[in-house]
Amino acid sequence: PAPIIRQPKYVAQPEDSIAARLKARRAAGSTKPVNTRQASATKVAAANDESIAERVLRRRREIVNSIEKAFPVLDPETGQLLEYRQLLRHPKFKEAWNISAANEFGRLAQGIKGRVKATDTIKFIIYSKSHKTRNIQFVLVVDDFGIKYLKKDDLDHLVNLLKRYYDVSVDLDGKEFVKIELDWDYDKREVHLSMEPYLRKALRQFDNLVPKKRRDSPYPHIEPKYGAKEQFAEYDTSPAVGKEGQKHIQKVNGKFLWYGRAVDPTALVPLSALASQQSKPTENTMDKSQHFLDYMATQEPAVLTYRKSDMILAVHSDAGYLNEEDARSRAGGHHFLSEDVPLPPNNGAIHNVAEIIKGVMSSAAEAETGGLYINSFPAMVSYMRPLSYEIFS
Repeated sequence: PAPIIRQPKYVAQPEDSIAARLKARRAAGSTKPVNTRQASATKVAAANDESIAERVLRRRREIVNSIEKAFPVLDPETGQLLEYRQLLRHPKFKEAWNISAANEFGRLAQGIKGRVKATDTIKFIIYSKSHKTRNIQFVLVVDDFGIKYLKKDDLDHLVNLLKRYYDVSVDLDGKEFVKIELDWDYDKREVHLSMEPYLRKALRQFDNLVPKKRRDSPYPHIEPKYGAKEQFAEYDTSPAVGKEGQKHIQKVNGKFLWYGRAVDPTALVPLSALASQQSKPTENTMDKSQHFLDYMATQEPAVLTYRKSDMILAVHSDAGYLNEEDARSRAGGHHFLSEDVPLPPNNGAIHNVAEIIKGVMSSAAEAETGGLYINSFPAMVSYMRPLSYEIFS
């Protein structure tokens, strides 16, 4: 026969725990029993009288406290919550917790004979026996290494070390890195970056046919109204396209964003605009996406050139007024390394800004000022990072 499940007469509440009763008793300053349910109701009533700002601040403090007190241990005698550092010093618990910590470190390292099995996750090296410093630098993206070296022995040392644990293929000419093709011109001290195979594969993924008419702009152009005393924002009133259209916009952004950041900064503005509309795309959004794909299909693959320079940071800042949805403006910036002259010659970008200004700008001059502010922050970071390294190293 099926068992009969009866509802319990009393359901324990979180505030009825031993720790909660001890805490409430201490707060009252008395050994008399405290009605924790009544105290909780009073706390809820006080919370309802809080302002929104006070409520947000209280919740943030609660989150911080909960993070700092993750996995505490309750002392059953005193009711006190003990952190790890307190357990290591506690006269009653320190022996057990020191052994537990040693077991965990031994498990991650080379084990403890007769007690813990090793996993060789970490290895401790005596400082005096560590390897010597080599004049070599590398950048790692997922599983691709880009290595800069002066001596072949230093390169061989790194490659041989990697070959102990992984299958490694080496291209000493450095022709490709993370799908970016590199064409080195050592005579002119230049390097040319391109991603033509990546671009062609991306266009095939979307079954994009090359249109008969060439597209010369990556995004529909909004004509400026010269001499107009008032300029009104335009709103998209076309029908929504649903989930399938949303997934298409997200795929276009995800596929071409790497291409735009790596070699073709002209793609960043349309991708930024499409990303701002991808939560609720419309038929107009789909037309703009197709316009962008046609542009990528009819233009020559982008080639970005970096040349030798004096490594002086230069920034070009600009802004577009009321050229985005919801009466917003756009900030643009081109950050590059050049010479210390009044008009620094152009170079390949080390950073590009293609960002929609969050606030509504009241004039074109205000949009230009906002764009200048947005460009100044990454410029200062790029300038202060090597400066702070030189000061504190």
